Amino acid sequence: MTRIKRRPFLTILACLGILSSVALGADVTGEWFGVFHVVTPDGGKRDDKAVLILKQQGDEVTGSLGETEEKQFPFKKGKMNGNMLTIEMDGNPVLFTLKLDGNKLTGELRDPQTPSKILGQVDLTRK
Repeated sequence: MTRIKRRPFLTILACLGILSSVALGADVTGEWFGVFHVVTPDGGKRDDKAVLILKQQGDEVTGSLGETEEKQFPFKKGKMNGNMLTIEMDGNPVLFTLKLDGNKLTGELRDPQTPSKILGQVDLTRK
């Protein structure tokens, strides 16, 4: 009898372990290439090339971004929460909120002073 009761408990523990490792497994480390779809100050739109170089340790993310791999600007702070990545720029009033889905990062650029103000969209793929 004791054996039968332990088996479901051990199975549940094993499943929880697998689920937690999957949830914690969201890692954005690598090089990401794509486009920033930017809203210009006059309300127009333009597409800029985008390259993000990221390194994740736990939920902290460091790295840089720019137009090319050679022309990069470090960011102030990056944080992973589940499959959501937020990046705050240093010296530039921009906040990135990106969703990780496999090898895709998509999301928005916002003005941190006015979070409702969307400055553009981001569409990146990990290489």
